[in-house]
Amino acid sequence: MPVAKTNLATLVLGCTMLALVVALLVWADRFDQNPRQDEDQATTSAPAPALRLGVVPERDIYAQRRRSQACAQNPRAQLGARLQLAALRLYPGVLDELAQKKIDGAFVGSLVAVLAVDRLGAQLIVKPQQPDGGWTYRGVVFVREDSPIRSVRDLSGRTIAMLRATTAGDLFPIYLLHGEGMLDGPEAPTMRWMGTHDQVIEQVIDGYADAGAVKDLRLASFESTHAHTPLRRLAESDPVPNNSLVLRGDLPPERVAQVRRLLLDMHTTEDGRATLASFGAARFLACELDEFHAIYRMVQALGPAWERLRVDGPAPTMPTMTADE
Repeated sequence: MPVAKTNLATLVLGCTMLALVVALLVWADRFDQNPRQDEDQATTSAPAPALRLGVVPERDIYAQRRRSQACAQNPRAQLGARLQLAALRLYPGVLDELAQKKIDGAFVGSLVAVLAVDRLGAQLIVKPQQPDGGWTYRGVVFVREDSPIRSVRDLSGRTIAMLRATTAGDLFPIYLLHGEGMLDGPEAPTMRWMGTHDQVIEQVIDGYADAGAVKDLRLASFESTHAHTPLRRLAESDPVPNNSLVLRGDLPPERVAQVRRLLLDMHTTEDGRATLASFGAARFLACELDEFHAIYRMVQALGPAWERLRVDGPAPTMPTMTADE
């Protein structure tokens, strides 16, 4: 029988990307109210336009939307008048919203971050560091512990639950299957596309998919509260930065610098540390393009098979600085 769905309270409390954005809103409000402003600043100057940040759910879409709506209803003292939160259904939506200038930035996974830089000239700003010092995640392909599947080759003719336009749920499993010559023909698994990492995990647990592909941090979080449903990892990717913040490339430099400083300095105050702790981070670190080597290596190995990903448009081009790595 299918196991019980993930507890709603766990879903709400664990929406990492949403928590990152909400924390930014809270902290930015304090930052904006900080009296360290130029004394000669005109008091009648018009307020700056709101900074619009997008967020994509890693967990239950509906639970995250309810929390987003609740956050939007909070007073200025909690969220800040100069920032707005936009909940997006799917990862490709970030690229569309950035291209159409409907949002100014977003916390995104590594594949979307690379695509935003490559296609739109977006700027990488920061990434969160976990309390244990880590700041990366890995893609994992996994099965139930009682599954007879022991290797990627054993996925022949099976069903694998995946997640569109993500490193862990799309690029990495396609890369693995391509390497085994299993993208086409009788050995090709059936790909079942889901909307969140949690939905992928539930598909495997409930027996609707033989295997799944998600980020290891989400899988570990699920396992920590579901010890009665053991899972087994078949393969892991190289590490990539987790939940990086990207901003549009055409934003005013002073605004970008303000957001970057706001986040990089967050851990230096008691309030900032408390806010960081609320979503399980120790601090923010600067994020650079050369930290995404694993993405470019997998894309390069795919070649024309890039088209098998559920991502519209061309593959990202490997930058000169990583071409010889």
